[in-house]
Amino acid sequence: MAVKAFVLIETKIEAIKGNTKKLLKKRHVKSAYSVAGPYDIIAMIEAKDYKDISKIVAKEIHSLPGILRTTTLLAFD
Repeated sequence: MAVKAFVLIETKIEAIKGNTKKLLKKRHVKSAYSVAGPYDIIAMIEAKDYKDISKIVAKEIHSLPGILRTTTLLAFD
């Protein structure tokens, strides 16, 4: 059974739109939205198990240009 996490993303202003589109093309990213507030983008990712979440964040999110910081929230229900 797959597990989910929400990733709150801070990125450079000029990269918000492009990174939101790029995230939606990533295999484990199920949704991504630009948002107002302290974060710029929120993405929902899905993985085989919780151990894979950090690898996905590092490989599929932090690899994008302009990403400054992320906060990952694991979803339990």
